[in-house]
Amino acid sequence: MKTFIRFALFIFSISVFVGCGASTYTSERYELAPYSSEESKQTKDNITIERVPLNEIPEEFKALVQGCNASGQLLVKSGNEPHMVYEYALPRGGYLEKLHITNNTGHVIRLNNSVIVAFDPANNQYPIKTKEEIKALLQQERPCPSTSQLESRITTLKFFERNTELLPNMTTTGYIYYKPQDWRIPGTWKLSIFDFPVETEASGVVKKAITFEMRSVVKKYIDTYKVEFMKQPEKVSSEEVK
Repeated sequence: MKTFIRFALFIFSISVFVGCGASTYTSERYELAPYSSEESKQTKDNITIERVPLNEIPEEFKALVQGCNASGQLLVKSGNEPHMVYEYALPRGGYLEKLHITNNTGHVIRLNNSVIVAFDPANNQYPIKTKEEIKALLQQERPCPSTSQLESRITTLKFFERNTELLPNMTTTGYIYYKPQDWRIPGTWKLSIFDFPVETEASGVVKKAITFEMRSVVKKYIDTYKVEFMKQPEKVSSEEVK
C-alpha cells in the first residue's frame, strides 16, 4: 500500500453478466501516488504537513438522496414513493486530498494569505476549491432539487480554506479539493502551499512564511466489482495498468 493516494472519480464502467444471480463490471480509476515516501510527510519550522491515504472517497461524503433523471427531475417509484440513492457530495473529475497539519509554533496560525495550488505535468495551475465553489460545481453537474442535501453534507465537513485557523500544539485534519482540466495526464504532479506563516508579530503581521511542495505521479487502475441482486456492489479486484 502506498503511503498516500489521491482519489479520482470513475470515468466509465462496463457490465459483463456472469450468471443468473450475479454480474460484474469494471471501472477505470486514476490516482496520484507519491513521487517518494519522504514527500508525503514534511516538517519545517515546527509545522508538519502529512498527506493521509485515501483508497476511496470517505464515507462521510456519502448521502442518501432522492435520485434525478438527466433533466433534473426527481425520480419516484411505483406508488409515488421517492426513489432514494446513495451519492457522493463531490463533483466528478477532481482530486480529493486529506491532510493533517500540526502546529507546534506556540501561536495561532491563520491561512488568510496562504495559497494552496496543484500543478499538472505541463505546469498548469489549479487552486483548491472553496466549499461554495464545490457546491456550485455540484449544481452544474446535478441540477436537481435534492442536490441541496449534498451541499448540506459539504457544509458539515472540514476543508482547508483561507479562513482556517490552526491552534498551537494541535493537529488539524481536513480536506482539499481541486479540479484539473484533465486529471488523467500521466507524469509528475505537484501540490504547493505558498506563504505558510510560521512567525508573526504580536499585531498579527507575518514575519516569516515558508513553502511546502509535494510531488506525485498519476497511476491508472481497473477495478472489478461483483453485483448481486438487492446488494451493494462489492469490489473483488484492482489491477494497475502500466
